[in-house]
Amino acid sequence: MDPEELNPRLTEWLIEYNFNRPHQSPGYLAPMEYILKENLLKFAAQCYHVVTQHTWLFLLYHHKRA
Repeated sequence: MDPEELNPRLTEWLIEYNFNRPHQSPGYLAPMEYILKENLLKFAAQCYHVVTQHTWLFLLYHHKRA
């Protein structure tokens, strides 16, 4: 098989393997689904931390002024 014929087939396989095919270890998700889910959870946790921190700073500021 020549490289010009092999490259598109390998690309199709890589897309199928990483974007569509579920894998057992990350909870039967495709690798890209797992990465997106994990990053979304980390992002949500960071947002929660920032909002919580800002809430405490707001309360502290207004408590000192009272």
